[in-house]
Amino acid sequence: MTDAFAEKAAAWDQNPVRVAGARAFFDAVLPLAGPAAKGLVLDFGSGTGLLGLLFADIARRVDLVDTSPAMVQVLRGKIAAQGLANVAVHLGEIAELTGLALPEASFDLVVSLNALHHIPVIPPVLAQLYRLCAPGGHIIVADLMSEDGSFHGAEAAVHKGFDPAELARQFQAAGFEVQGTLQHHTIIKADASGAQRHYPQFLLHARKP
Repeated sequence: MTDAFAEKAAAWDQNPVRVAGARAFFDAVLPLAGPAAKGLVLDFGSGTGLLGLLFADIARRVDLVDTSPAMVQVLRGKIAAQGLANVAVHLGEIAELTGLALPEASFDLVVSLNALHHIPVIPPVLAQLYRLCAPGGHIIVADLMSEDGSFHGAEAAVHKGFDPAELARQFQAAGFEVQGTLQHHTIIKADASGAQRHYPQFLLHARKP
């Protein structure tokens, strides 16, 4: 499979908009997750770990999953440089648990930032995440509100954002109890014409019964 992020991974962390977005989501997650953020944490679609590594200082263990070998290479370098002993990295598809060595029914908190819009079919991923969540565990995701496709421009993503209510229904169909959705952050970036655009993000919080 072609690595769509191969040419972007090395400079990924140099974008201050991405860094600020990861921090904003992390800060939003903590009061919602409560003590769960100090347990076993899973970040899927982790990229270079801009979000997931923020949990390393407070969580007992953090597992990060991504499909991009280039992103994972950068992530592993950061983990080694920081000497993080409570972080594990997994390269592969979250919808296919085989080979990922992830403990089922064990994660107190699952997080994901801007990964779902790259996934063609959402329900199989949610089904696997449900299996990975511990009973009572939290899953908190953030992604783009429905947009016109200009966010990615020529590098079109699978989904042009989401209607939070529709995504919430998919979480409920997977067995999660949706706690709520809210708009929590806005990404400001230039579109293909160079004009500065505002792209709202929503947060969805659910729990496994």
